[in-house]
Amino acid sequence: IREGIEQQEEEQDLGRPLRVLVVDDNLINLRVATRALARMPNIVIDTATNRVEALDKVTGGSGHLSDRVPYDTIFMDVQMPIMDGIEATMMIRKLEGSHGHVNIVGLSA
Repeated sequence: IREGIEQQEEEQDLGRPLRVLVVDDNLINLRVATRALARMPNIVIDTATNRVEALDKVTGGSGHLSDRVPYDTIFMDVQMPIMDGIEATMMIRKLEGSHGHVNIVGLSA
């Protein structure tokens, strides 16, 4: 996780904190990832425990994107009930359209 964030920080000087969404249905895994990211400077972490929460946070509750995804990186659990991380990623990609792509990293424990 740390290497991916450090690389992204080097690639783009945002002039603002890096916004990250961590999505995992396992609360222990969610806590571990969040604590690891929290050690890094200049980062704002948001969490979701399922794809419904994740899509709600990505769209601001509207169900669609009016501009761009409000996160610089999304860490997405690959295996979640109802809809796995791959399907959720495909939905985010569809919502993004021509707005550009957010970095989405698959997680598996």
